[in-house]
Amino acid sequence: MRSILSKLGLGASQFPAGVTSRGRSAEAEVTDMLVAATRAGLGVLDAGSASASAEQILGAAMPRPTSMGLLIRSVRGDRGPDLVEQEIRATLFRLRVPKARAIVVQSASDLMHPSGAELWKRLLSLRDEGLFDQVGVSAYASDEPAALARRFRPDLLQAPASLLDQRLLLDGSLMAVREMGIVYPVAMDNDYRIWRAFHNKFWPAHYFIDATGRIRYHHFGEGDYDQSETWIRSLLEERNHQPPPTSATNIAAIGAEAGSNLETVQSPETYIGYTRAENFRSPGGFDEDDPHLYRAPAHLDLNAWALTGKWKDESQIATLLGSSGAIVYRFHARDLHIVLGPGSDGKPVRFRVTLDGKPPGADHGMDTDADGYGTVTESRLYQLIRQQGAVRDRAFRIEFLTPGVQAFAFTFG
Repeated sequence: MRSILSKLGLGASQFPAGVTSRGRSAEAEVTDMLVAATRAGLGVLDAGSASASAEQILGAAMPRPTSMGLLIRSVRGDRGPDLVEQEIRATLFRLRVPKARAIVVQSASDLMHPSGAELWKRLLSLRDEGLFDQVGVSAYASDEPAALARRFRPDLLQAPASLLDQRLLLDGSLMAVREMGIVYPVAMDNDYRIWRAFHNKFWPAHYFIDATGRIRYHHFGEGDYDQSETWIRSLLEERNHQPPPTSATNIAAIGAEAGSNLETVQSPETYIGYTRAENFRSPGGFDEDDPHLYRAPAHLDLNAWALTGKWKDESQIATLLGSSGAIVYRFHARDLHIVLGPGSDGKPVRFRVTLDGKPPGADHGMDTDADGYGTVTESRLYQLIRQQGAVRDRAFRIEFLTPGVQAFAFTFG
């Protein structure tokens, strides 16, 4: 079994320069650090932040053989692929190694530069030549690393994840994009800046923007998909000065991505946080931002819903505090989804759903089985019900079997 230390790395930024406070030369200190790291079985030596002189010191001090794979970084991409290649070869020469384990583009903006595609092509060519095994890119949350990965298909992607920065771990965006196989950039608007800039009051809302940034058409709500397709094709033809393929692509979407059955949907998107919640029927209403023991009324009208158990309902979210709890909803639609997430500790939460007090059977969704069981493992949309027969008013209940789950909204299709 590999040691956990093999998953750790040593960064060149840790190495001293000049004479240390203990009176030893940088070369001696670096040698000791590298020997200790090799003996401990550390897996990576990140030389990306080393200067040319520091690379020479590393090259002279590096134990051979070593368990550590060498990671280097490319110079700024706006300086052109030829100079980048020259610097890569010079770095390997100074480090006294024939190849590195990986090279990482030091900034996502280098790939967004007009010469970014040419730079990436050159790095792949150098990989094929054998100068390194992997080509990667370093990205922050603001760089939309998931979309970046989908566009360039790097061998590795370096992104921040620590006790102080867990955005990419907690918001579920990386997992959702990976599972859905999306191959185009995804715009995240978690703080509603885009929503407010458009003065938007609808969901879904489609804005069709041309290559100059002008809004040419908009559509609010579901439906009119053929018209939307026509506008997309028209704007692409206008931008590319040539028509797109003669026929539209047929999308074979499944699960939560499948199109809504609009003729049967009589239930609206419903928010669970109190700011935008409607038709909430637990007696006494919301106890905003405070823990409260909720219960459900004996009967719910169509599109009414309620909480049971101890919950804390906040502006955008409700969190289950008790050992168990449930949400009930009387709906009319083929499909029922809920946006759910695990608690702050990240532990999975088991649940069971029922329809009219019974297991869903053949009417279960992608994220439940015939007995109604499922597990919340990440923050995303869960398809819980997909009715196979005639659509009618149904009494839905989801019971969470452990505390901590976070509930955001119902959607229907």
